[in-house]
Amino acid sequence: MMLNRTMVAWVLALGSFAVGCASKCKTVCDEQQKCSDRIAGLVDGMTCDKLCDDVNGVADASKCDKQRDDYYDCAEKVQDKCDASGRNACDAQASAFSNCWGSYCQAHPSDKDCKKYFSDFGIASGGG
Repeated sequence: MMLNRTMVAWVLALGSFAVGCASKCKTVCDEQQKCSDRIAGLVDGMTCDKLCDDVNGVADASKCDKQRDDYYDCAEKVQDKCDASGRNACDAQASAFSNCWGSYCQAHPSDKDCKKYFSDFGIASGGG
């Protein structure tokens, strides 16, 4: 089963702001985990460290480092990571990053980094 773009966008939304360089990712993710509604959306058993490792893996494999960095630079600047308006502040960057690595993983479903990412989120990505 091929991963569709809607699923890619949903998975990225789960890690809202929690993408990019490991230290920025961890900082933003940790801050979001303090929010009352836990907007980082980590699945059971996932930590910010694991999320950031997985996201960096797919970003590196897909050569989407620039999009990841653009997104993360934006996310890091959001002052109140729990504020609803801040959640949408980086939508353009999130979409560019999601489209980049999502297209790669859709074309390379057996890539080890893509498989690990989706497995950790409990999403079947298909492929061999």
